[in-house]
Amino acid sequence: EMEALDVETHKHLLQLSLPEGSEGVLKKTWQSLPKSARKSPELIALYARQLIKQSAMQEAETIVRENLEQGWDETLAEVYGRIVTDNPSTQFEHAEQWLTNHKQSANLLLTLGRLAMQNQLWGKSMSYLEQCLAIKKLPDAYHIMGQLHEQQGDNIKALECYREGLGLASGAR
Repeated sequence: EMEALDVETHKHLLQLSLPEGSEGVLKKTWQSLPKSARKSPELIALYARQLIKQSAMQEAETIVRENLEQGWDETLAEVYGRIVTDNPSTQFEHAEQWLTNHKQSANLLLTLGRLAMQNQLWGKSMSYLEQCLAIKKLPDAYHIMGQLHEQQGDNIKALECYREGLGLASGAR
């Protein structure tokens, strides 16, 4: 019970709303956590999301990638796709390598769809998103697919994707 309470306390610390430019405070908070807590995928994901909010993308990418390489976690796979680095092609290559061992990971396929889009690989992005949706209907996958259709000038398909994603997100489907 004490361990569970400890993790819950650390979660709340990492979820505190920080103003922009508080990266130092965030890092100090992270470093103050026990080493065992800093290995928790749930806490790593929270920390990475906060790093993203602070625009510390490279640090977020490094911590998520290194932890995914040490042990697979679906939440971290999804967070990895939300990180926008200066080198999206390298980030995409890392994620594609993980696909070898995690072909049925909807979150990884969603991440690959996002990263392919960042790299302007429209066909690959669409393919990964379709594979994702065949495994699990994720609102974010429909949203990105809608963006792809919109970019290609197919507003009707874009609208269908947005509608489907919104329906899933709101619980209407």
